[in-house]
Amino acid sequence: MVLLTSCTKEQIINAVSNEDNSFTVNGSGYTAATFKGYDLDTASRAQMSDTTAIIGFSGFTNTTGEVFVIGLTCGTTTPGTYTVNALNGTTISLVTRSTTGTTRTLTATSGTVSISEWGAVGGVVKGTFSGSMVLPTDVTAPVLEITNGKFDVKRAS
Repeated sequence: MVLLTSCTKEQIINAVSNEDNSFTVNGSGYTAATFKGYDLDTASRAQMSDTTAIIGFSGFTNTTGEVFVIGLTCGTTTPGTYTVNALNGTTISLVTRSTTGTTRTLTATSGTVSISEWGAVGGVVKGTFSGSMVLPTDVTAPVLEITNGKFDVKRAS
């Protein structure tokens, strides 16, 4: 007996991606591009470092073979909405790596990080984010706009 199956590119992507950890990107060659986190506990996490909440996840862009890592920090774990400001500990950083090996690191000059839930160790951390991202070499010109960002990650510490 022979069994043959097939699937589309979208079915493969949906099997390894997590809609709960995603965001939309516009600018720098992207138009309403959805960046999705990997559907693995090891690819997303939240933790405390002294008094700073750190949230991060990795995944892939809408460009085949391109990957990303996004990191969010907040000066508190108290549920609420916090404006991006490095002086108060609220930041958004994005690193992308293309199929050719080109790496870009971007940071937010404006935006928000909202924490809706900060669970106990082993529990869940949830929230949303958005921001205007720039290259460190030219902080005056926004390169990307991140909208509809959301996270639902496991708290490690």
